Amino acid sequence: MNPIPTVVILSGAKDPRLPLALHEKMKNVRVRLTCENKLEQLRLDALAAWNHYQSTGLHATADEADAWLAKLQDGNGPVESALKGHGFSRAVKARGERGL
Repeated sequence: MNPIPTVVILSGAKDPRLPLALHEKMKNVRVRLTCENKLEQLRLDALAAWNHYQSTGLHATADEADAWLAKLQDGNGPVESALKGHGFSRAVKARGERGL
């Protein structure tokens, strides 16, 4: 059985007519919705990355990504030289050096 979606409008202001426990529950709902939205965005980002990999075959190992990020953080060299191999140089140049 699918749950029926419910819209809840939660303002940030505390209404003095409402009990403190209700304010806490409203805060907990806001926090949970924020977490669920972030998880959904992470899921969508992961799915987009997987689809990109499936269509291009471009990838990097965790060690390669760490080395690339370290080079970017240190300011050593242009973006396209940080990840050689795996087709990243071509992909970065094709995107105008925007990165992964």
